[in-house]
Amino acid sequence: SLPESRGHSTLNLGGLRHERYRPLFCPWLLKPYRDEFDMAVTEAGKWPVYRKLLGVANVSTGLPVAAFFGACVCRVYSNTTMALRSLSAYDPCWYNKSELQRCNEQGRHVPFENTALTRTQFEWLLINATYADKATP
Repeated sequence: SLPESRGHSTLNLGGLRHERYRPLFCPWLLKPYRDEFDMAVTEAGKWPVYRKLLGVANVSTGLPVAAFFGACVCRVYSNTTMALRSLSAYDPCWYNKSELQRCNEQGRHVPFENTALTRTQFEWLLINATYADKATP
């Protein structure tokens, strides 16, 4: 399973109301942004959706998505720098259906060495991409 979230950090005193969605959400943080546009849309426009999905309504939208969700909520990365560096290694892999699963099968994901995960946690997230794809409209 994933490392325990830092949901009760000073950034989010209320914790995660929807902790159960972490296993479906966190695999997306192993997929690099497709390009600069994808990064801008994710970092600037997806905060409200992610915040609602995981129940962190008391956190402002000023913190980068990669930092808060990648380093604090999912604990995929040890810090903001590693999260942004890993996710901005742009990879144009995209599919209309089963995007995560198909890109992961091709090895088009963030390298294990860039994460703060154990090998088992990393592999678990890659496998869990199947369920994440099914949960994503």
